[in-house]
Amino acid sequence: MDKIEKEVLNKFFRGESSDVEKEKVIKWFVEKKYYSSLKYVWADHFNEVIDNDDLTTDPKEIQTVLDRIHHRLDIRSYKRINRYSFKKLVQGLGKVAAVLFLPLLLVSGWYYMKYPPVLNTASRAELYAPRGARIHFTLPDGSQGWLNSESTLKYPLAFTGKKRIVELSGEGYFEVFKDARKPFIVKTGRIEVEALGTKFDVNAYPEEDETDVTLITGKVRISGEMQQGGTHPLTVLEPGQQVQIRKVDFRFHKTNVQDPECYIAWKEGKLIFRNDAMEQVVRKLGRWYNVKFYLQERKLQDYRYHATFQYESLDEVLKLIRLTSPVDYKIIKRKKLPDDTFTKKRIILFAKKDADININE
Repeated sequence: MDKIEKEVLNKFFRGESSDVEKEKVIKWFVEKKYYSSLKYVWADHFNEVIDNDDLTTDPKEIQTVLDRIHHRLDIRSYKRINRYSFKKLVQGLGKVAAVLFLPLLLVSGWYYMKYPPVLNTASRAELYAPRGARIHFTLPDGSQGWLNSESTLKYPLAFTGKKRIVELSGEGYFEVFKDARKPFIVKTGRIEVEALGTKFDVNAYPEEDETDVTLITGKVRISGEMQQGGTHPLTVLEPGQQVQIRKVDFRFHKTNVQDPECYIAWKEGKLIFRNDAMEQVVRKLGRWYNVKFYLQERKLQDYRYHATFQYESLDEVLKLIRLTSPVDYKIIKRKKLPDDTFTKKRIILFAKKDADININE
């Protein structure tokens, strides 16, 4: 594997790279085998930029800049940009990238704009949101939405045929452009969510046993793909309803939720927990902050937690959990690996001494 050269990265972001060096940097960002070592070089480089700059790191301002970058990187537009605007874009994204860890998205987006793919019915696009990030997207038909941390969305560059089909792994929020003649379908594993024009959230991370669908407006029909072929209708959702579907056998549980907006608040930078099991809480926090949580006692898995987090750092979130629950934590230091990378931060949660853990709270 080629060694990542810091000086080549520096030249790239100063706009001084040769064509050969540009291709080398693009390769580092696009091919996943480089990601582990690249993110540390990337973060080190931009921490130097931040230390020598008067960058305002208020999370609200960072998110505003990031949203603008996402629109600039909308690969559906295929707009070429001139040297001056590209340099300004790189300078802007460079200051926030170390905070938000979006190298793969940012450089891949620039690559698609500079070298737009040929538009044909066989062409497909793929969006990936790394841990700790979320991405706004616009689809070829005008539908739009958000992709949550550690999620992937695949879709054709042009919707042809009788259906608009996209493939999701992870969590995505969709606002579907209405077209009664061409239904919109989100496929995730063996489950299909069909909508004509509506707003809904699909939570279907591969490691989870269930797929959750929450409907905000409109109506969706949910089906399961049978092993012998074809699909079997499961249920229909009305606004304010949520369904949890077991992936293994399609058994489902449908409920009316008091505040469906809670389930899509992540796209606004909020993590809202309303009587959620601690096992689910730490799973979401782990994706959000790119850390690994461990629950030391089994009884903590079902402990119910109630909180709203927005803009808090990981350290602040941990202190709030300690303050508002009978749960304490210990942070395991990172270890340096032989390839000069570091292990992921690990956090162990355990019950406070003499704490009375009531799992029905």
